[in-house]
Amino acid sequence: MIYSIVNLFFLLLVIPFTTSTPTTYTLISDPKNVLPSYDYIVVGGGTSGLVVASRLSDDRNTTVLVIESGPFHKNEDWVEIPLITTGNLAALGNGPRGSGRAFDFLLRFFYDANLTSLPQPLLSNRSIGLPAGHVIGGSSVLNGMVFMRGNKLDYDRFGDFLPSDSESKSKDQNWSWENLLPFFKKSEHFTAPDADEEEVKKWSAGVGWNGNFHGDSGGVQYGFPRFVWPSTGEVFYFLCLFDLIISQHTLQQLFYPQSPLETLFTYRSDQSHQDRSSVHSNLSTTFSSQTLSSGSPHPPSSSPCPLTTILKPVSFISPPFSSSPKPNLHILPSFTATRILLSNSSYNSQQSPRATGVSFAASNSSSTSVKEFTVQARNEVIVSAGTLRTPQLLQVSGIGGRAVLEAAGVDVKVELEGVGEGYVDHGFVISVGSEPNIAVQTGNFSNATWAAEMRKLYDEKKEGPFTTASGNTIAFLPFKNITDNQTISTLTSMATTQSATQYLDPSTPPSVRKGYALYHSLLTQDLLSTATAHIEFIVGDTVQIACVQHPYSRGWIRINHTSVFSPPLINPRYLTNPLDILQMEIGFNYTRTLRATSELKSIGMVEVYPGESAQTKAQIEEYIKGGVQTINHHAGSAGMAARELGGVVDRRLRVYGVRGLRVVDASTVVWLPAAHLQATVYAVAEKGASMILEDNK
Repeated sequence: MIYSIVNLFFLLLVIPFTTSTPTTYTLISDPKNVLPSYDYIVVGGGTSGLVVASRLSDDRNTTVLVIESGPFHKNEDWVEIPLITTGNLAALGNGPRGSGRAFDFLLRFFYDANLTSLPQPLLSNRSIGLPAGHVIGGSSVLNGMVFMRGNKLDYDRFGDFLPSDSESKSKDQNWSWENLLPFFKKSEHFTAPDADEEEVKKWSAGVGWNGNFHGDSGGVQYGFPRFVWPSTGEVFYFLCLFDLIISQHTLQQLFYPQSPLETLFTYRSDQSHQDRSSVHSNLSTTFSSQTLSSGSPHPPSSSPCPLTTILKPVSFISPPFSSSPKPNLHILPSFTATRILLSNSSYNSQQSPRATGVSFAASNSSSTSVKEFTVQARNEVIVSAGTLRTPQLLQVSGIGGRAVLEAAGVDVKVELEGVGEGYVDHGFVISVGSEPNIAVQTGNFSNATWAAEMRKLYDEKKEGPFTTASGNTIAFLPFKNITDNQTISTLTSMATTQSATQYLDPSTPPSVRKGYALYHSLLTQDLLSTATAHIEFIVGDTVQIACVQHPYSRGWIRINHTSVFSPPLINPRYLTNPLDILQMEIGFNYTRTLRATSELKSIGMVEVYPGESAQTKAQIEEYIKGGVQTINHHAGSAGMAARELGGVVDRRLRVYGVRGLRVVDASTVVWLPAAHLQATVYAVAEKGASMILEDNK
């Protein structure tokens, strides 16, 4: 396969460095060395957990313990290097992280929780693998290094699920775009490219950036590449949305002659702009940190970063970001929190229970053989175990819906119906085409000599094809751009005539039903909007992916055992609302619309799968049901919403009915933005840490 990708939307990715510079935290390998108590205990050393721990431990008089179920990774190529991470290439060359072993990529499953869904009736009864990080750094170690934001409307929607301001009666603005932007920026260190670079000149005519939307002192370092595949540039010009490159005739052929050209797309020169919807052009990084992934990544001290000199750090818990020792920050890997300890925990108690600490055990324990340890929290316990594990920990601790807890044999400490409910994910379907017959590549990875040279170039200078990803061509489009008015009318009619809750699981609790009715109403309201994106398209030389951004179907995560070492039951309930089947069909059909243009036909981008086997509407629906997979954007299982709407945490991420307990991770995100989630999770973590510090002054 030729590793080149066309670029309608050049992604900002998160790409790591490592050296042997010492870390600044205290690593604990023996649980006997855990202190009896800490000011804060953070459960989960992943994308959000380590951000929170780093910020809380900036005060050296504050002690913080991080408990992470997984180990530290070993800086493997598939963790560190963009093309290998996203392209499934074998490690090539003899660089500092290169073993040269093709099966190294399989080791990533050691860093995965390896959870699966219940069989999905609407997906041909398939069980779907649900990757989630089981490693220091969490899912940032496993993901495709994508770093991007949703648009303003996505984040403004967060406030729709929270109580109105008590004085003005207006919509809650705490989590609006304007109030989240400082925390997006706080997490980032963006380095703009050098416009004089020859590689930059290949794409700079159609790509821009605005420093006002980026941070320059955070732990996530990202920027633009110094390599563009020849075929990437060539196909880009076929698909680019600029008048000077693609003709108005082509645009009208691609879309609809009744639509004025200027209304088809809202071009922004920076994907981080508040109105990022439709198509935008940005590039993947050349360098950066798989931040928080190993606790030690940072730039090589022997050379500046590839495009401009690195001025700020790249890791939240390691040099140079955390340049002075933090003996007050303790990290305990390979141990799993088994319960949140609660005081005044009788269900009939007049006083809300307080989270007083955590019990934990070695991660290689089983549900029948566990040696537990305990540690106390003087201020708060912060749960950052991730969307798939956070509700499980709450439930085994006695916090959740009564029916779920009693069925699993857990005593009810705090009845909170929304725990584990409202789980949502981005699902996608693919089509496969023939290789384009366009310009010969600069080189090919089947040529071992060339591949080794490119690997050496990456290791020594962080340049060349290894700085790119194999899936960095993305367009986020509203329905009005990708389908006809009749189809949109059908979709809208279906949404407005169905009962808001008729496709929910019959066991869905009353408060969750009420919250979902609001969710359904807002989704339907946005179907005609061009201020948000409905379908994400990932466009490669051969593979095209259509991913529904705002699904109607919602699932749940529930325990069926008292032990965290027994995996939770996870039911995403993909496509259970027929509106999602139609959304997926619209996206899939649009991939065919693209391939049917004379421009793409002329370079040989012709569909070969599913091809003739999926032509009628019924055949396409059957193909979708047999092919939908997850893009691993798990969210919503401990939602930030009013309690009467099925919420689990309030606007300050405090768990309802429990003092001294918060959730800070993607499980709190009730409105899944049209974006890959990593940047959003960092912003949630930064804002959550700020709130914790404010509330504990």
